[in-house]
Amino acid sequence: MRYIRTFSWHLYLILILVTFSCSRESTECGSSQDNCQINDIPTGNLYQISITESNCSTFVLGSNITVYMNSDIYSFGQAKEVALFNNDNKVFVFGTWLLFSNNNRTFQIPSNIVPSDCYNIRVSKEGATVANDDDETYISEPFGVVQ
Repeated sequence: MRYIRTFSWHLYLILILVTFSCSRESTECGSSQDNCQINDIPTGNLYQISITESNCSTFVLGSNITVYMNSDIYSFGQAKEVALFNNDNKVFVFGTWLLFSNNNRTFQIPSNIVPSDCYNIRVSKEGATVANDDDETYISEPFGVVQ
Protein backbone atom coordinates (compact mmCIF):
# COMPACT_ATOMS: atom_id res chain seq x y z
CA MET A 1 0.00 0.00 0.00
CA ARG A 2 2.83 2.38 0.83
CA TYR A 3 4.39 1.86 -2.64
CA ILE A 4 1.14 2.69 -4.37
CA ARG A 5 0.87 6.02 -2.52
CA THR A 6 4.51 6.85 -3.30
CA PHE A 7 4.06 5.88 -6.92
CA SER A 8 0.95 8.01 -7.36
CA TRP A 9 2.70 10.99 -5.71
CA HIS A 10 5.61 10.61 -8.13
CA LEU A 11 3.19 10.26 -11.02
CA TYR A 12 1.49 13.53 -10.09
CA LEU A 13 4.87 15.24 -9.82
CA ILE A 14 5.84 14.01 -13.28
CA LEU A 15 2.54 15.19 -14.77
CA ILE A 16 3.00 18.63 -13.22
CA LEU A 17 6.55 18.91 -14.56
CA VAL A 18 5.53 17.80 -18.05
CA THR A 19 2.63 20.25 -18.09
CA PHE A 20 4.90 23.07 -16.93
CA SER A 21 7.52 22.25 -19.57
CA CYS A 22 4.97 22.19 -22.39
CA SER A 23 3.37 25.45 -21.39
CA ARG A 24 6.80 27.02 -21.03
CA GLU A 25 7.76 25.95 -24.56
CA SER A 26 4.58 27.35 -26.05
CA THR A 27 5.11 30.75 -24.44
CA GLU A 28 8.66 30.83 -25.76
CA CYS A 29 7.27 30.52 -29.27
CA GLY A 30 5.42 33.78 -28.75
CA SER A 31 3.52 33.41 -31.99
CA SER A 32 -0.13 32.94 -32.79
CA GLN A 33 -1.38 32.23 -36.27
CA ASP A 34 -5.04 32.31 -35.19
CA ASN A 35 -5.59 35.84 -36.52
CA CYS A 36 -4.01 35.36 -39.95
CA GLN A 37 -6.11 36.27 -42.96
CA ILE A 38 -4.98 33.94 -45.71
CA ASN A 39 -7.83 33.78 -48.18
CA ASP A 40 -6.04 32.46 -51.26
CA ILE A 41 -6.73 28.80 -51.99
CA PRO A 42 -4.07 26.28 -53.01
CA THR A 43 -4.74 24.86 -56.47
CA GLY A 44 -2.31 21.93 -56.45
CA ASN A 45 -3.22 18.50 -55.18
CA LEU A 46 -0.28 16.25 -56.13
CA TYR A 47 2.01 17.36 -53.29
CA GLN A 48 1.68 18.34 -49.66
CA ILE A 49 3.75 21.36 -48.67
CA SER A 50 5.36 21.55 -45.24
CA ILE A 51 8.10 23.64 -43.70
CA THR A 52 11.00 22.90 -41.36
CA GLU A 53 9.85 20.84 -38.42
CA SER A 54 10.34 22.55 -35.07
CA ASN A 55 8.71 22.76 -31.65
CA CYS A 56 6.95 25.93 -32.67
CA SER A 57 6.30 27.68 -35.93
CA THR A 58 8.37 30.80 -35.29
CA PHE A 59 11.61 31.65 -37.06
CA VAL A 60 14.20 34.36 -36.55
CA LEU A 61 15.00 36.89 -39.28
CA GLY A 62 17.89 35.55 -41.36
CA SER A 63 17.41 31.92 -40.28
CA ASN A 64 17.01 28.98 -42.65
CA ILE A 65 13.70 27.36 -43.44
CA THR A 66 13.30 24.16 -45.42
CA VAL A 67 10.32 23.64 -47.70
CA TYR A 68 9.22 20.05 -48.30
CA MET A 69 7.01 19.08 -51.25
CA ASN A 70 5.88 15.62 -50.22
CA SER A 71 4.19 13.05 -52.44
CA ASP A 72 3.85 9.29 -52.20
CA ILE A 73 4.24 8.84 -55.95
CA TYR A 74 5.87 11.92 -57.52
CA SER A 75 9.25 13.62 -57.33
CA PHE A 76 8.73 17.39 -57.19
CA GLY A 77 11.54 18.52 -59.48
CA GLN A 78 11.34 22.19 -60.40
CA ALA A 79 9.28 25.04 -58.94
CA LYS A 80 8.16 27.84 -61.20
CA GLU A 81 8.38 30.25 -58.24
CA VAL A 82 8.95 30.11 -54.49
CA ALA A 83 7.83 33.21 -52.60
CA LEU A 84 7.30 34.48 -49.07
CA PHE A 85 3.89 35.99 -48.29
CA ASN A 86 2.56 37.89 -45.30
CA ASN A 87 -1.09 36.84 -45.26
CA ASP A 88 -1.96 37.14 -48.99
CA ASN A 89 0.67 39.81 -49.80
CA LYS A 90 3.83 38.78 -51.63
CA VAL A 91 6.82 40.08 -49.68
CA PHE A 92 9.83 38.32 -51.17
CA VAL A 93 10.59 36.00 -54.09
CA PHE A 94 13.19 33.36 -53.23
CA GLY A 95 13.58 32.57 -56.91
CA THR A 96 12.09 31.16 -60.09
CA TRP A 97 12.67 27.86 -61.84
CA LEU A 98 14.32 26.38 -58.74
CA LEU A 99 15.19 22.70 -58.46
CA PHE A 100 14.14 20.77 -55.35
CA SER A 101 16.52 17.98 -54.39
CA ASN A 102 14.80 15.00 -52.71
CA ASN A 103 11.56 17.03 -52.75
CA ASN A 104 12.96 19.78 -50.49
CA ARG A 105 14.91 23.00 -50.64
CA THR A 106 16.28 25.30 -47.95
CA PHE A 107 15.88 29.09 -48.07
CA GLN A 108 17.04 31.94 -45.87
CA ILE A 109 14.36 34.17 -44.39
CA PRO A 110 15.21 37.75 -45.41
CA SER A 111 16.54 39.90 -42.59
CA ASN A 112 14.85 43.07 -43.88
CA ILE A 113 11.20 42.04 -43.49
CA VAL A 114 8.79 43.17 -40.78
CA PRO A 115 8.20 40.59 -38.01
CA SER A 116 4.73 39.03 -38.20
CA ASP A 117 2.87 35.87 -37.20
CA CYS A 118 1.23 35.39 -40.59
CA TYR A 119 3.99 34.52 -43.05
CA ASN A 120 3.54 31.61 -45.43
CA ILE A 121 5.55 30.17 -48.27
CA ARG A 122 3.98 29.57 -51.66
CA VAL A 123 5.39 27.25 -54.25
CA SER A 124 4.04 27.29 -57.78
CA LYS A 125 4.61 24.57 -60.33
CA GLU A 126 4.09 24.94 -64.09
CA GLY A 127 0.87 23.39 -65.30
CA ALA A 128 0.33 21.37 -68.46
CA THR A 129 0.58 24.48 -70.64
CA VAL A 130 2.84 27.51 -70.47
CA ALA A 131 -0.15 29.68 -69.59
CA ASN A 132 -0.41 30.82 -65.97
CA ASP A 133 -4.04 29.79 -65.53
CA ASP A 134 -3.24 26.09 -65.05
CA ASP A 135 -0.27 26.48 -62.67
CA GLU A 136 -0.45 24.57 -59.39
CA THR A 137 -0.01 26.63 -56.23
CA TYR A 138 0.84 25.21 -52.81
CA ILE A 139 0.52 27.32 -49.64
CA SER A 140 2.25 26.42 -46.38
CA GLU A 141 0.72 26.72 -42.95
CA PRO A 142 1.32 30.20 -41.48
CA PHE A 143 4.39 30.78 -39.33
CA GLY A 144 5.85 33.65 -37.35
CA VAL A 145 9.03 35.60 -37.99
CA VAL A 146 10.67 37.51 -35.13
CA GLN A 147 13.81 39.64 -34.75
